[in-house]
Amino acid sequence: MSHGVRLATGLTAGVSVGYVFGSIDQEAGTRIGTATIPVELSSKDIYQQHIYYSDFTFRAGLHYRGKFTDKLNYNIGGTHSFRSNLNGDRSLSLIRQDFQGIQSSTTAIETDAPGKAQVPALSQVGISLDNNRSWSASLEGTRQEWSQFRAFDEQGGSSGIPLSDTYRVALGGELTPDAASVDSYFKRVTYRAGLSLAQMPYRPGGKALYDRSVSWGFAFPLPTATPLDATTISLAFMYGQRGNTDVRQLADGSLERNVKEDYVRMQLGVTLNNRWFIKRRIE
Repeated sequence: MSHGVRLATGLTAGVSVGYVFGSIDQEAGTRIGTATIPVELSSKDIYQQHIYYSDFTFRAGLHYRGKFTDKLNYNIGGTHSFRSNLNGDRSLSLIRQDFQGIQSSTTAIETDAPGKAQVPALSQVGISLDNNRSWSASLEGTRQEWSQFRAFDEQGGSSGIPLSDTYRVALGGELTPDAASVDSYFKRVTYRAGLSLAQMPYRPGGKALYDRSVSWGFAFPLPTATPLDATTISLAFMYGQRGNTDVRQLADGSLERNVKEDYVRMQLGVTLNNRWFIKRRIE
């Protein structure tokens, strides 16, 4: 639920309240072989963790819009998501399976034990320029204090590995050649593109990992759209890379390799615009 108010000409403020709920299930299993029993025929011990979270989150924002000239406007805005302490219940179990995967025993270590997850604060600031008609360009920066993350009093959650604060910077823009064109539909389409670079919270060997991405998309207005009743279908794509494949040597002489992930995302959205309250000019 979100609500915003205008404080002065060009200046608005808003607050947002959200409800977070859901569960996280984690399992870790081991098999130990011997001289007489190979690993594939040995029993398997599984450490199972189930956590259910539910609580409220809060966010506040501030935005100012002004203009340099009649054809050049600027926007400055920021949001802050406050640090949240999500209430949770955790259950821990130790399960033993035979080599066929048949469960032979279950030992409950902890059942519905109450606890909290401390989700760090998130701050975002951005600035944009536009001509109030056909184009806009924006720059955004984000910071989140993942070093403050705790889950059931464990730093870094169940992994126990401390996390680092994250940073992200993004640059993007959009262009609509001619929103009022009647001879070409594609002149009414909005074309978008952007770049982003983010530092991840993980630091193997003390070195930062990065998430780099490029995005592009389109906003297609329905041919029947009018100034009072407009519907737009937005389609966006993103390609990015996380991490790297660097290799480092540990103190015991063994090698540790990082992981690099390539990913593609697609988003589909529909925007409905309808002016409900129109002041009558003729009674």
